[in-house]
Amino acid sequence: MTDADEKIFLPDVTGLTVLDMEKNVVELESLWRGRRMVLTFLRHFG
Repeated sequence: MTDADEKIFLPDVTGLTVLDMEKNVVELESLWRGRRMVLTFLRHFG
């Protein structure tokens, strides 16, 4: 798979922010800038 093929599977997250463990605002895109990562959302019921 080439880099061009991988872009097909990537949503545009430019400008989206999340909170880190200390409740600081972090740009989502900055978490994998320069490296690959797996992003998982887990919902807890209970």
